[in-house]
Amino acid sequence: MKFVKHVLYSVWVVGAVALVSSCGDRTATGPAVQVSASRVSRDSTHGKAAKVGGKRGGLLRCTVNSDDDEDEAESEAESELLGPEGGTIGSGRAKLVIPQGSLTDTVTITMEVIGDTVRAVRLLPQGLVFQSPAYLTLSYSDCQSVNGNPKRIAYTSDAWMILEYEQSRDDAARDEVTGELNHFSNYAVAW
Repeated sequence: MKFVKHVLYSVWVVGAVALVSSCGDRTATGPAVQVSASRVSRDSTHGKAAKVGGKRGGLLRCTVNSDDDEDEAESEAESELLGPEGGTIGSGRAKLVIPQGSLTDTVTITMEVIGDTVRAVRLLPQGLVFQSPAYLTLSYSDCQSVNGNPKRIAYTSDAWMILEYEQSRDDAARDEVTGELNHFSNYAVAW
C-alpha cells in the first residue's frame, strides 16, 4: 500500500510540474533569429493571399535601387533617446513619430530597417507599449503593386508571417503607408 501511495504521489507531482511549466510567457529566452527576407518568396504570405482577421493580403515584394548601398537595404539602424515629450526617428525609407504623452519614461528607441525583398522594420525595445498610438510610415516606392490594392502596415513575426494588420492610411500619391502602433515589434508593408 505504501508503494502505491508513493507512485500516485510521484504521478501527481510530475503532472503538477507539467501543468505549471506549460503556463506563462512563451517568448524566446535566447537571441532572436533573423530570417532573410529572400525566404519570404517561399512563404505562403508573400505574393499570395493570406487571410488574417477575415481580410486577404500579403507582404509586398520590394527591390533595392541600384543607387542604394546594399548594407542600407539589408540592415540600417537608428537610435534615439525619447521620453514623454515624444519625438521622431527615421531610418532609410521608414519614419516613426511618437506623440507627446505616448511614453511614460525616457527610453532608447531603435529602428532597424530589415529585409532585402520586403519593406520592413524592427522596432526596439521589443514589446514596448504606448499610452497612445505611435505612427510608423513606410515607403513602398520601389515595391510591386498588387492589383492596385491599398497598402497597409502588417505586424509580423521574425519569419515574416502576418500576425495582424494595423489601422493604416495609404497615401498612394506619395507611395507611403502610415500605420498606428500600440507596441513595438516587427512591421512590414502589406496589401
